[in-house]
Amino acid sequence: MGMDLSILPQYSQNADFSHDLIDLHRDSDLFERVDKLENEKGKEVPRKGIHSFIGSSETFEGPCYGPTIETPYGDIMKGVLAGELKEVLADYKTESWKNKAFIAFLNELPDDLEIWLYWH
Repeated sequence: MGMDLSILPQYSQNADFSHDLIDLHRDSDLFERVDKLENEKGKEVPRKGIHSFIGSSETFEGPCYGPTIETPYGDIMKGVLAGELKEVLADYKTESWKNKAFIAFLNELPDDLEIWLYWH
């Protein structure tokens, strides 16, 4: 069993939510780079979390739009700035169409936008 990674880009610079959920194909090179950046510069989500479509609710069983604080492993979710992630992935090459599409998406985001990392 391996880890998966989903990317939740901040809706706007002043927002505490993400309406997008981008699943990446497993790639050890990509995941190592993201993990290293997260460990060096990642910031935990606010104590009340962010709102996303993988959140939780006391009235609904399973993932739903709501507060998102922890990964399924019980770790507090962290975020990095889009500009920092762009730098780390600048020379990253892949054959995965999904990861190529994510890189293209990432490169269009403002550098000061938060990218929350959801390891599952």
